[in-house]
Amino acid sequence: MPSVLHREPVSNNDAMSSFKLPSSVWMLMMFATLFTVIGGYIANYYVHVRGMERFQFQSVLLRDEIADRMRTYEQVLRGGIGLFMSSQSVSRQEWHDYIANARLQEYYPGMQGMGYSVILKPEQLAAHEAEVQAEGFADYKVHPTTPRDSYQAILYIEPFDWRNQRSFGYDMSSEPVRRAAIDRAIATRAAAVSGKITLVQEVARDVQSGFLMCMPLFVQDAQGNATDEPRGIVYAAFRMNNLMEGILGDKFSQLHIKVYDGAQIRPSSLMYQNNASRSNPRYSSVLPVTVGGHIWSLSLSSNANFSSDAEAMQHKLLLVFGGLFLGLLFYFLYQNAKGRFREASFSQQMLANEERFRLVIEASPSALVMVDRQGVMNLVNAHAEKLFKYSRDELLGQKVSMLLPMEARQRHGEHMAGYMRRPDAKNMSQRTDLQGLCSDGSLVDVEVGLTPIIFSDGQAILATINDVSERKQIEKERERYTAELERINRELDSFAYIASHDLKSPLRGIEQLADWLNEDLGDHPRVC
Repeated sequence: MPSVLHREPVSNNDAMSSFKLPSSVWMLMMFATLFTVIGGYIANYYVHVRGMERFQFQSVLLRDEIADRMRTYEQVLRGGIGLFMSSQSVSRQEWHDYIANARLQEYYPGMQGMGYSVILKPEQLAAHEAEVQAEGFADYKVHPTTPRDSYQAILYIEPFDWRNQRSFGYDMSSEPVRRAAIDRAIATRAAAVSGKITLVQEVARDVQSGFLMCMPLFVQDAQGNATDEPRGIVYAAFRMNNLMEGILGDKFSQLHIKVYDGAQIRPSSLMYQNNASRSNPRYSSVLPVTVGGHIWSLSLSSNANFSSDAEAMQHKLLLVFGGLFLGLLFYFLYQNAKGRFREASFSQQMLANEERFRLVIEASPSALVMVDRQGVMNLVNAHAEKLFKYSRDELLGQKVSMLLPMEARQRHGEHMAGYMRRPDAKNMSQRTDLQGLCSDGSLVDVEVGLTPIIFSDGQAILATINDVSERKQIEKERERYTAELERINRELDSFAYIASHDLKSPLRGIEQLADWLNEDLGDHPRVC
């Protein structure tokens, strides 16, 4: 039996209350979520790698900037060495002119001063102090005054301002870190950078870590060639904060920078940091940088994610579209599952309805025949079999016109085509000339009612057929009896008329006699 196509959405609250999403939906959502998370992770990893590459590039660039700047400062010291090697004696004024022409504060930020220290034996100390005092520095003394085997007294220091004057006459060999750098410079005949120190120039305000860069000056022989005997040290004193600020400028604003003295990261060896560090930086690294034979450790971390605006936007869009995708996917899966649930519920209802429909069809006291748009019978009940004396198998799949007399078939086809164009329910036809053709060729009087039904495979017409042969026979008998009664009534009317006419004449005679007697007796008195 065809399933019904025209059907209203199932709105059974009891059925929908038992609806549950199938496990396949959750599995699909789990895989979709997993793929979305993996895609987000890959995209985030891509952004992270790009950020790491930029961070590493910035870190290496900073390391190279520091190394290049310190090589530049080394060239300034070599210029000072050249000045001394070009002359047997460099005066204080000449040194002043050289440093002033170098314009340290403008071109070499961070360099607190550049000076020259002379190597003295204990027996040369008094003559040296007297010579400098004779230049007009009456208070000049080599300090500290603790006796030593040799001295590295600062003779020239420029610019000769109030801060640098604090180091005038200072014996650099009196402090181990400075002495180690001087000894290394002499031993390697190259520039040497000291470890972390506090410059003599520092005061209680704005104290910074410092260091020295030393370049050895050797005694020359008669031919002007340097011997192995050290004559003094040309050096530069640096304040670390000023140096790093000059190197950094505004180029490395995304980096948190710490500079440690040596290869180990220890709080005591911290020489510089630019700002407060983030508690959980996205990127971090430690790079060694060698300056003047000495190692600094650059501890670098990011205070930004180093992602471009486009990459950050891609990451956000991925999160947004990933969430939308999962939401839409869940919505469609949910609606599909609910639709399937409704389909299954409806199918179950339809199976039950079809079974009930079949029982109703079979239990109907009328013959029922269902035909499609082509007039082919696809459903008959037992009463139809009995009425037309065909088996069900003989009727199903055949044209309904086989149940009509031959002369009515063409007319029936035209009526059916018109009805299919505008199908509507029709009550039992009151026509008296409708007849059906039985399998034995006999005709049976019928009345027919039509009901259009929509099925999944198209439109169908349910014809309700009643056998009215007995009723028509009864009607004929009734008509016969009625005619007989009418004849009898007419005869009775005629008899009554005749009887009435025949009785009237004697009565009128009697009436006349009575009138005569009354007239004759009217003049005689009555006898009491």
